Amino acid sequence: MKLIMSLILSGVALVAIAQDSLRTKLGAGNYLAHLNGELRLGTIKSSGSDTTFALGGHLHFDTPEYHGLMAGVSFYGVSDLGVAPDRPNEEFFGSKGCGGLFVSQAFVAYKHKNFELEGGRLSLDTPHADSDDIRMVPNFFEGVLARYEGEVKVTLGHLSKMAGWESGGDIYRFKPLYEVAGTPKQNGITLAGLEYEEFALWLYRIDEIADVAYAQGSWQWGEITLSLQLDMANDIAEALAGTIQSRTAGILVEYSHDALAMSVSCNKEFGDTGSMWSFGGGPFFTSMEDLTIDALGSSDALASTIGVEYCFGSVSIGAMYGVFKSDPVEAKEADLYASWEIDQNMKAQLLYAGVDNIKGYEDKDIFRVLLNYSF
Repeated sequence: MKLIMSLILSGVALVAIAQDSLRTKLGAGNYLAHLNGELRLGTIKSSGSDTTFALGGHLHFDTPEYHGLMAGVSFYGVSDLGVAPDRPNEEFFGSKGCGGLFVSQAFVAYKHKNFELEGGRLSLDTPHADSDDIRMVPNFFEGVLARYEGEVKVTLGHLSKMAGWESGGDIYRFKPLYEVAGTPKQNGITLAGLEYEEFALWLYRIDEIADVAYAQGSWQWGEITLSLQLDMANDIAEALAGTIQSRTAGILVEYSHDALAMSVSCNKEFGDTGSMWSFGGGPFFTSMEDLTIDALGSSDALASTIGVEYCFGSVSIGAMYGVFKSDPVEAKEADLYASWEIDQNMKAQLLYAGVDNIKGYEDKDIFRVLLNYSF
């Protein structure tokens, strides 16, 4: 497996170096014009694990379009660089504790004017099912999606499986969503979304678990932006994940002037159970590197954050502080981060997160660095 991984990643590196000249020479009509990929180098240190290094990347190939039909496939690989520690970070490697290779995307698509239909293994970003790409392996899904991109964007779909760093266990294997959720067998998620300018409405039916509705809107006055969100979920049918009756409201106020941006956000649970969980990072304004309001699992959960960010040229530095309260949990988190768009294809990100246990939570320190090169 390590030999295969080395060959794949070496191939990615060679294409990354040569891709500009190859595309210029061979033109858009050649299959190489439909090839793209990424190299990703990362390190992470978190309480409970040793410092972990990884090299990853993917090669993605799209066929030329023929009467609206095309297909795509991606091979995603991660290597432990031969220096796997005694306690590797599972958020990089999953339960296997080492690298792996898998087919992350494999789909067939049909496009006609503003309409697109695709099915197979897909990358997806919606409020309650998203890629949450902050580790070595993003989240991927298996299912069918139909999209219409007009003045109003419409999305309809059904998801049945998931892989990636938040899928649990073997992150390189596409698992049924009921396995990810830790429930008895069910038939996945049916979803629908409507998006118009700065407003969105998403509906989910998580079979035998819950109906979920999510709404968000934003308004801007000069340098100030106000955003509101409401997330509602009720258990249905067999209620395989237990009783769910959540009503989570959120507010986010952002101020930006030249290179400076500041934000204040708050989420409050008004339902009879904790806030609705997600297959991915979730939609809530107060979500930080580690703490999220849904992780508190309490009907009286309250989360608030304050942040500041400054950009100079292609470099951004920022800080965010959050307080998360419920009965019996209370914790605080401080995040410091920096990102640098080195050029059009290369980006670097550095982050430190410190979680302070006040009552019923766990002290934690996280330090991670990611360097991405896309081509």
